[in-house]
Amino acid sequence: MRLRRRALEDRGTISFKADLSVSSSGNSAFTETVTLPPSCATQAVCTNLETSLTATASATSAKCDYDAVTGCTCNVNFSQTTMGSGSYQVQGTNLSVTSAAGVSEVDGFCVSGNTLSLYQNNGSDATGTLILTK
Repeated sequence: MRLRRRALEDRGTISFKADLSVSSSGNSAFTETVTLPPSCATQAVCTNLETSLTATASATSAKCDYDAVTGCTCNVNFSQTTMGSGSYQVQGTNLSVTSAAGVSEVDGFCVSGNTLSLYQNNGSDATGTLILTK
């Protein structure tokens, strides 16, 4: 099975308040392509996969096509809404955010004019940068 994800749009707000509280809300929409080789998929398997993907709560649409030579290819559009709150602390060039559930994350940050850049690192080789503008 092969998965490919393509981000379509990320929109939202994050508010860092003077009382050291933080709140956020956002929506992320993306398309994911799932491919099963013909050795793993029949027409029936492909049809059942489409039904299953369509029933996924965050899926806005799903379409699977079967071909005896290439297998089953499904394109699924997802939309996820997120909301959160918690507190934050600035520690030098690090921003520590603790969710209302008590989960903490520490990211590097830089502010330039109306732009806040957060540098995320999950502890492995994966990193990400979130650019926020006022």
